[in-house]
Amino acid sequence: MLEACRFWAKKNDIDLPHVSVADAVKEFKLQCEADGKSKVRRKEIQTVMDSFAIAFNDEIQNLEPKMISDYLTGLTVAERTRRNYRNIIGYFNRWLVLRGYLAKGTDLLDGVQKYSARLHGEITTYTADEMRRLIAAADKRILPLIVIGGFAGLRHAEIQRLEWEDIDLAEGFIEVKAHKAKTKTRRIVPIKENLKAFLLKLEKKSGNVVTVKNTSKELGITATKTADEANGVEALEWKHNALRHTYISARVAECADVSRVADEAGNSPQIIRTNYLKRMRPTAAAEWFAIMPTESRIASK
Repeated sequence: MLEACRFWAKKNDIDLPHVSVADAVKEFKLQCEADGKSKVRRKEIQTVMDSFAIAFNDEIQNLEPKMISDYLTGLTVAERTRRNYRNIIGYFNRWLVLRGYLAKGTDLLDGVQKYSARLHGEITTYTADEMRRLIAAADKRILPLIVIGGFAGLRHAEIQRLEWEDIDLAEGFIEVKAHKAKTKTRRIVPIKENLKAFLLKLEKKSGNVVTVKNTSKELGITATKTADEANGVEALEWKHNALRHTYISARVAECADVSRVADEAGNSPQIIRTNYLKRMRPTAAAEWFAIMPTESRIASK
């Protein structure tokens, strides 16, 4: 046993460089940019790793799985977000090993709890009246995200990657290319007549469909602007993923074909049923897809 321990120690006696977590994180983010990661992906990595660097004011080789476990457990975020943090830290771990900052075979997530990707809680949606209020309050720069999210069901990140060349108004479809889709699978999404009416007024020859950098902030501002104090109307709450939930619910109510809607949305039928679908009356679905732009609204913003 003693001889085996000596052999292991000799084989694993590696002089690792002394690198702080903060310096490694800085280098990791630069590497992600050099590798051509999308802006959305780099932003996600930056958010997680900047928080990680602040939490661990230490050298890389001093990190241990229990420290990572305690860090993840202490985050005041939803389980799905905690799972994203864990995945990015795992990616960082593999990069550290390849870079030579950690010994080969080091797993900082060894024994660390895995978190579910399943959405928990109530499936939130908007009514047609609430959607009209959001549209009326929206700046023209953020309006494409709202109408494409609500009337085509694309994910926010997918809309942020969307370019005008991906939208074919003549044929009536949006092409979500594989490298722009969350699932890395190309799909074709039909353009409803009301969405076409909005996009015809917003269309540009080229470039990104949404030009706002901080979309979350702008969407929050839009929701706040729906208030009407003079008439005692409170502002709407911005509901995460509610536009996509509402589209999927309305589309299923309209065509009664979950598999078809799942293909358009880029999910499995089972995920659509458990995570996105809220039962909606056909009349409510018809009202949702009947929301049209007004001349004064488009021209004034």
